[in-house]
Amino acid sequence: MSNDIELYDGGGELQPYSPSQPLAPAPDIGNTQLSSREIDEYTRYSGGGQVVFGVALPPGVTAEQVRQGFQQLGNVFVADFMQLGHNVSQTQKCVNWFLDAITNPPAQQRKRHSYNLFEHTSDPTFQAFANYAHDNNFSSKLISDACWWVSEAAKKLGSSQGKPAQGSAPIKDPTVNLSDAEFERVVKINEQAKAQTYGYLESLWGQSFKSNLRMVDTYYAALPVREQAALDQFTTGWVKALNTKEVILGLYKQALQESGGPLPTGGALAAEIQACEQRMRNDRRSWLKDEVAQSRYRELISRRDGG
Repeated sequence: MSNDIELYDGGGELQPYSPSQPLAPAPDIGNTQLSSREIDEYTRYSGGGQVVFGVALPPGVTAEQVRQGFQQLGNVFVADFMQLGHNVSQTQKCVNWFLDAITNPPAQQRKRHSYNLFEHTSDPTFQAFANYAHDNNFSSKLISDACWWVSEAAKKLGSSQGKPAQGSAPIKDPTVNLSDAEFERVVKINEQAKAQTYGYLESLWGQSFKSNLRMVDTYYAALPVREQAALDQFTTGWVKALNTKEVILGLYKQALQESGGPLPTGGALAAEIQACEQRMRNDRRSWLKDEVAQSRYRELISRRDGG
């Protein structure tokens, strides 16, 4: 049975959006889709004639209105990209950069990056974004995914055929218009998703399941409120991002890297394992209190043994 709840009756309103043939290259998103339901929630604008992220806005649609739409979609962007395995802090920086670029378009810049921007190569905004990404050591996959996502969202925000919602604030909680029965179904969907995710993680982590979850919870609680909110979003099928294994595993990986840098390979892997074991012997009391170090050690052992 599908988890999708039908909220549209086709009576002239916006219909649920499914991305068309994606721009090259399409993000390797597996089962994750551009969160089109949220895009439709926020695309009821009227207003003018500018070009935003390579999309010519139709008459009556202003850049500021598109910026408001992107501001609401910022949390969706971060939640989607967490499922794609991207760092939550980096994606939040991308959101802030793009929001500023809408109202303060960057001037043409000399290229100083090595990213492949594909169809965006001649666009000064995306070139400036790529330079910014280069300066912050963002991965090439983050850049290609971000350019694709932003382009698709700009198309949708710029071409909305929905009725204007002048003077009204964008909907922030997509459940507010659900009936009691629909809301109860969303709750059950998330209970099931959480149970399935925890079952998967318990099978993956074994005896380390509870301690790894505690580490993830601690790491999440320490994130800025904006980043926490960005992860507390509905994804495909009305499942909260924090109830998906992709997001929890992403937080797990980020927590490990926060504690000791990128996970090593080769000789560096063996050296860090040796350092952990030396600490176990020489400072056992401190070691037993450090659940993050223990989780990182177990991950290192798993990688060494090919797990």
